Amino acid sequence: MEKDIKEIFIEDLRMCAGKRVLVRLDWNVTLADDGVPLETRRITKTFPLLEQLVLLGATVIVITHLGEDGKSLLPIANFVKEKLPFTTFLPTTSLDEIETTLNASQPGQVYILENIRTFPGEMENSDAFARRIASLARIYINDAFSVSHRKQASIVSVPKHALSYAGPLFKEEIDHLMPLLRPKLPTLFIIGGAKISTKLSLIQEYLQKGAYVFVGGAMVHNILKQLDIEIGKSLYDPKYIVPTEVIDHPHLLLPVDVICDDGETYDIHDIKPSMTVVDCGKLTVALLTKHIAEANTIIMNGPVGLYEKGFKYGTEMILSHIGHNHTATTVLGGGDTLAVLEAMNAPLDFTFVSLGGGAMLTYLTDGTLAGIEALKEDKVF
Repeated sequence: MEKDIKEIFIEDLRMCAGKRVLVRLDWNVTLADDGVPLETRRITKTFPLLEQLVLLGATVIVITHLGEDGKSLLPIANFVKEKLPFTTFLPTTSLDEIETTLNASQPGQVYILENIRTFPGEMENSDAFARRIASLARIYINDAFSVSHRKQASIVSVPKHALSYAGPLFKEEIDHLMPLLRPKLPTLFIIGGAKISTKLSLIQEYLQKGAYVFVGGAMVHNILKQLDIEIGKSLYDPKYIVPTEVIDHPHLLLPVDVICDDGETYDIHDIKPSMTVVDCGKLTVALLTKHIAEANTIIMNGPVGLYEKGFKYGTEMILSHIGHNHTATTVLGGGDTLAVLEAMNAPLDFTFVSLGGGAMLTYLTDGTLAGIEALKEDKVF
């Protein structure tokens, strides 16, 4: 019999006292050239859980990842060590070596394993690998909501072989995102980023819920092209066709003016073939400002401009207006969105800032995640 979602969260950490605890976290952040993390929110928000487990005399084994290409976690481990001196980095993918170290360990220590994606079996979701990792501890806690849409061993297979729970940050995400599955209207969803193919189902879902959906970033260029609007040299996905019912929906909002790579602002119908669109313009921001002021629920995921090249105007202005709406429920998500927000360093107020990007979008589309379903499976140990 499957558990209810309310039953997957760990209620009392005292059950971990004196035990080995395997904790899946998401410390996947951008690093500067010198290896220092450029964004630290994802890392530091996990510290209270680790500190509580250490105070309970638990031996904590942290598993996390960094990047897609097998980067070492050493820079992240060094950052964590400066803040939490009771941590030790284990730079090996040998499970035998790891087990030997753990067998000689003292209670109240945190051991950080090397990038879990460099272990054979993680990306392939090997059950044998998951069983071996799970055997390192008595209890497994998934506090990595932001990667829990991935069908990888440390997310979906380890829970089959251990007493498993979701952690406090995971619960915080669900507590804030679950109400958005049935948002209070009027709702405004601002979606940016590069590929519309990865977000089309979400756009359709929220249009059907009665929300206004603004599509920005490079992903809007597919829609503009299908409307026979010149997009110049702007990025778009030539293999993807947006359904007519989306393009014709009365609640779909599109840019009315844009900033191009020459730094000038143009009406959406005045883009030349030689131009590249890099941001939305003042009239588009004004359009959204009106919807922001009238909304009861505002969700934003993804920047509306090429922020990594310095084109932050649209995203910053929209975030500023959302952050000054103190009556609506306001939720942000997506690593790129959070990077712009962190760089702004402005006194803005949001109901919730999700640590998830793709996981947030998947949850809002499907109402669940692969990691949630794995924890809901009823097991006896």
